[in-house]
Amino acid sequence: MRRGRAFFGVAASTLSGANQRWWLAAGLFVGVGLDAKWNIACLVVGVAIGFMAVPSARPLIATRWALIALAIAVCLGWPDFAWQAMQGWPNAAVFRSLQRAARHNRAVYWPAQVIYTGLVSTAL
Repeated sequence: MRRGRAFFGVAASTLSGANQRWWLAAGLFVGVGLDAKWNIACLVVGVAIGFMAVPSARPLIATRWALIALAIAVCLGWPDFAWQAMQGWPNAAVFRSLQRAARHNRAVYWPAQVIYTGLVSTAL
């Protein structure tokens, strides 16, 4: 989670006119984050779509620093994907198991919130 916040902070700082070399730090954060959790890729895709949607931000992702950052992220994140592929995608089995349990978790979540925190605090 911290790597995602760090990436978002660096991406936001480039919008405010910071040095474009900060993209290298963003690539480092994303690459290390990909080794820990793959869902940081969703954040990166969302930020990229946001940058492409805003005409004044498009030039910021069309720099060599952004491309180098992408290369850093791919190089750092690739070993985990390669290992998963060679081992038969063991995380996929975990994800399927969690999805099967998700229906029960969703049904229990709100009643548990009321029990543990009280009716008034649940909305907060």
